[in-house]
Amino acid sequence: MSVEDISSMRELNEAEQVGEEICIPADEIESVEKSLQRIASLPDVPEPAKVELKKIQTQLEYRAHVQQYSGPIPPPELLAAFEKVVPGLASKIVQWKEDESNHRRQLELTELEGNIKLKNRRFDEKKRGQVLGFWIGTIAIISGTISIIFDHPLAGSFMGGGGVVSLVSAFLYSKRESIPAKKQETAEDNEEEN
Repeated sequence: MSVEDISSMRELNEAEQVGEEICIPADEIESVEKSLQRIASLPDVPEPAKVELKKIQTQLEYRAHVQQYSGPIPPPELLAAFEKVVPGLASKIVQWKEDESNHRRQLELTELEGNIKLKNRRFDEKKRGQVLGFWIGTIAIISGTISIIFDHPLAGSFMGGGGVVSLVSAFLYSKRESIPAKKQETAEDNEEEN
């Protein structure tokens, strides 16, 4: 029994007593397993210790096979392992991720198109309101001018003045309303970018 084997056994025993987990790098697991096998094969090792060594070897083997990956599809090695277990599974996984990706893109495109239509509709409503307001104001001013010409100065003043006041107030109100709307749209755009 070598000094390395004894120190490995002590570390494992101490960790077990404390209830800790030992993190062994993947490239060292094989050497630790060999050391445990050598220790277990010694003639003077009691049977309960051999059982415990077997448990530790099982845990090492289990932890050595845990893999993690990030990304849309598993790495090629894992896909090959899936293919060995269930033929055709790797292509199904890749196809599933492609379908999911296409679906996500379609949803994003639909949302983008909806936002564009909504902004266009708001623009059209503002434009229509401005055109209608212009014509209503123009008709009021013309009616007031005609009334004044035909010797009805009081009625003409109210019609013409009311038309001018309504145009100015509508213009000022739409400017005040559009400033917070622009701030809100800018804030929404910034949130979508983040």
